[in-house]
Amino acid sequence: ITTMRVAGGQTRTRISLLGAVFVVVTLLVLMSAWNTGINLYYILFGGVGSFLLASWVLSRGLLHGLELTREAPPSVERSEPFAVTVRIANRKRFLPALAVRIESDARPDTSQGFVLCIPPRREAVLTVMDRMDRRGVYRLPAVWACTRFPFGILERRRRLTDGAEVVV
Repeated sequence: ITTMRVAGGQTRTRISLLGAVFVVVTLLVLMSAWNTGINLYYILFGGVGSFLLASWVLSRGLLHGLELTREAPPSVERSEPFAVTVRIANRKRFLPALAVRIESDARPDTSQGFVLCIPPRREAVLTVMDRMDRRGVYRLPAVWACTRFPFGILERRRRLTDGAEVVV
């Protein structure tokens, strides 16, 4: 069994479709506040805008401090599915990691696993099926840890790579 551990990687934040609609509604509220000059609309804009800010801050903190460990068999058969054990450890002291979805670089936008909550200083274990179509020595594709918590407005993604190899 090949075991590799990784602690960091590149991160990306993108707006979801729901988030795009939310931003358009926020801008409409701001335009109506400017047009009418009614203070209630400014208060409403401040409340709606705080949802965007809270979503950005919370999603940024949720994926921070995650460590990935993958265990794969040393050799597999060509075109046969094999199990890869993925351990996601939350190294944060107080905050849980919530609504973490796992995606592979080989199949983007396809969820391979989902963990609702990883408490502080604990880990979650997932079994992910993978398949290699050609013979040779291959590295397992990189893994993205994704979350849309808390409101689904922004999606935060963190790419986690390691050197786990499989002989096919």
